[in-house]
Amino acid sequence: DAYVKTGGIGAANGSGKIKTDSSTKREAVTSVLIDLHLQDAANTVALYPHCDDSQVVFSGLDLDEYDDEHELRRDICGKIRRWRAPFIVVRSKSGGLHVLNISPEPMDAKRQRGKLAEWSVVLGFPDCEIFPKQNKLDNDESLGNPLYLMLAGILSGDMRRCVYDQHGEPIPNIEDALAYIEDRRKVLYSPPLTGGPPCLQRHALDGVT
Repeated sequence: DAYVKTGGIGAANGSGKIKTDSSTKREAVTSVLIDLHLQDAANTVALYPHCDDSQVVFSGLDLDEYDDEHELRRDICGKIRRWRAPFIVVRSKSGGLHVLNISPEPMDAKRQRGKLAEWSVVLGFPDCEIFPKQNKLDNDESLGNPLYLMLAGILSGDMRRCVYDQHGEPIPNIEDALAYIEDRRKVLYSPPLTGGPPCLQRHALDGVT
């Protein structure tokens, strides 16, 4: 079993953030549940990153930026493409961006959070939320904080939870989106010159000496 959150995508408020009503329950993540998610954004599913008390297989940065979203995603996707960083960029349920790493194997949550914190600085968002929010879950009843899955409603043409390609454009076809995700399912590494000035880290990533 896994804990899932289900709920529809609502309307945007004055700041551009989209509100979502949801409910939480524990159930098996079945092909039927995922198919409902892919068919209709009203059945969107959220999963909790921890696969046990201290390991995760997916993690990411939550960029709650809603002004000039098109330019922002082009900039973020361009940096990730140029630096060959193992991230995918998706539209979040609130209309912002999630910069996600999906690992081929379970990773230590504390180390993953540390690497993500380094990348948040290099990408220019040092104060963004990092998922998972916990290095370790407190007990068997603790869930952590969930992330809504991408591609909700894509089979019905709904692109509000789309995956963006390397140029920051939505990928409209589910087969192409899944292939794009699979190609980037890699272990996250730290950016070069860890702890150094972000400008020097960016130069190192760009190959500037």
